[in-house]
Amino acid sequence: MTYYQNTPIQTHSVFLDSKFCEQREPAFNYILETALRAPLGVNMLLTVDNVTFPVTYPNINENNNLLSFTYDSGGGVFVSFTLTFAVGYYSVFDFVNELNRQLSVTFGGVPALPIIASVNRNSCRISIACANPTSVIAPTTCGELIGIGRNVDNELIIPLAANLNPAYTILFPRGFNFGGTPYAFLKMASVNLNNINSNGEINDCLCRIPINAPQGGLCNYRPSDPIRFVLQRAEINNIALRLEDRDNNPIIPDELQVVLRVDFIVPVDATALDEGTIDFFYRENGVPTQEEIDDDDVDVIGT
Repeated sequence: MTYYQNTPIQTHSVFLDSKFCEQREPAFNYILETALRAPLGVNMLLTVDNVTFPVTYPNINENNNLLSFTYDSGGGVFVSFTLTFAVGYYSVFDFVNELNRQLSVTFGGVPALPIIASVNRNSCRISIACANPTSVIAPTTCGELIGIGRNVDNELIIPLAANLNPAYTILFPRGFNFGGTPYAFLKMASVNLNNINSNGEINDCLCRIPINAPQGGLCNYRPSDPIRFVLQRAEINNIALRLEDRDNNPIIPDELQVVLRVDFIVPVDATALDEGTIDFFYRENGVPTQEEIDDDDVDVIGT
């Protein structure tokens, strides 16, 4: 929707740098010594002009670092255990090497058993070769990373049992993806927005930022078609911004720079938006009577 700046009040640009924020977690909190104020009868119009941050946050964190197995230790007696990966940034080869290291040390408290993970470079898939029947089970939170597929109901296929051909091999149906979240969502506290997520829930998301830089690079986002938000607030003296991934988990980059623009508008009467149309004319002047219509016809004939 297009808004017109119909007041002489100068636009405010707000340059926010995390180096000078009051608090970094759970949100970057800024205290404004000079508050943003809207005069009586005027609304603020908020726009995100630019967002930059380095892509240096881990792709494996507390929310996706568990991998669980159940293993036939002999005679149909299954042993279940969970491996935990340290928080950090992993390539697929780093992950598989760490998985094999943990499997070689312990297997649910029993001596290491012959289970080896490998990477197929051609198909971009991970496979796990086992000596006995083995399955990936819950709780497993790294399914999106390692390529556990989804069923028709969009649920992760867990448990995922080993195939019999090749013998006792867990083949992940989807390609691995260690690129991390493809999008970051910039959210602002203490504002009422009408944006809707995939679950149909209204949230406080200002914009969705595509991660357009590799690990270690600088993500720079400038919207080609900025979205403006009308704020029903007379004053802003505190701004709290946070980044979240597509699962609503927090992203804490090393630095965050955001440029906001604040314009000021006088709300337009919604009934006047169709001014110049026939409906507007009749609403303002009423529907003409038959006598008025006949008089207009006489005037036209007389001319």
